[in-house]
Amino acid sequence: MNSPKNGGLIAWFVENPIAANLLMFLILTSGIMVGMNRPMQAFPHFPPKNITIEVKYPSSSAEVVEQGVTIKIEEALTGVTGVKKITSTSTRVSSTVTVEKAQEGIFSR
Repeated sequence: MNSPKNGGLIAWFVENPIAANLLMFLILTSGIMVGMNRPMQAFPHFPPKNITIEVKYPSSSAEVVEQGVTIKIEEALTGVTGVKKITSTSTRVSSTVTVEKAQEGIFSR
């Protein structure tokens, strides 16, 4: 089989199919090894800036939910350091309280 001397890399692999197969095997093996050693995460490394507390409490009015649930959650959060702002919403079926952190770190008493 005659081939041009200036055929390049592709022509060399055509003449040497074992080398091409070995290179393919090396690429596939290294890809599998890298993929298996890669760390998997469900949650990001950085902590969330906001925390949302939602309580389902079906009642007759939003005032009942506010007095029975929302105000009690807000009172429980008053002594916690690191809280920047507390926002709450009461409806006739649920109470939602959103707590915004003042700075990085965890909430503590």
